Amino acid sequence: QRIGPIVRKRHFSIPVLISAMSWIIMALPMSVLRVAMHQVGFTSRQSLIAIEFHFLGMYSPGFFSGIWIAKYGPRWVCMGASLIFLLAFACLQSACGAVEESSSDVVLWILGMVVIGVGWNFAFSASTVGLTRSYAFSHPECKSLIQAVNEGSTFLFAGALICCASFIYQAGGEGLEGWWTVNWVVMGFIVLFSLLLLLDVGLERSETETPANEKWSPPSKAYS
Repeated sequence: QRIGPIVRKRHFSIPVLISAMSWIIMALPMSVLRVAMHQVGFTSRQSLIAIEFHFLGMYSPGFFSGIWIAKYGPRWVCMGASLIFLLAFACLQSACGAVEESSSDVVLWILGMVVIGVGWNFAFSASTVGLTRSYAFSHPECKSLIQAVNEGSTFLFAGALICCASFIYQAGGEGLEGWWTVNWVVMGFIVLFSLLLLLDVGLERSETETPANEKWSPPSKAYS
């Protein structure tokens, strides 16, 4: 009963959806990467290196992403993440083109996975911090419960799509055809991710009665 009014507001729903989509965008290509690379001729070691660098891209920005979120606010960091996701999509599509031209260069595959990992770190971290706006000003005692609902909802949505990764890949065919299909599904979620941010901006501007101190950037106590 306490959290019912909170979860029905956009200050809860939009960060949760952004968090879930950041996981989907990151994890869909990661789930099928090694299979795809093997089927187009790369060695197991090369695909493993791509995954290792992907993990590096996912977690190394954590050393400074919190500073950027505190300085620019979660929404702007999420907008930056959407541009990073687009760059990752371009890299992974270019990797497909290189394979079609009989190039065995693994650099584009590694670069694309690193960049998409960086985008995930910014988007997931910023959306989690942005969620604090839903309770920091009115229901600070509910923060643990709200964050638990957020994590459960995020992994429910993301997990359902990630479990479909192999089916999406097989639906496109084998090798490059399947990889192209996964990439374009990811692109669809990047578009949805960006539209959701724009919707949030539009709703923010329309709510002229919202106090100035309740911007998406939470107060300092929300980081504790």
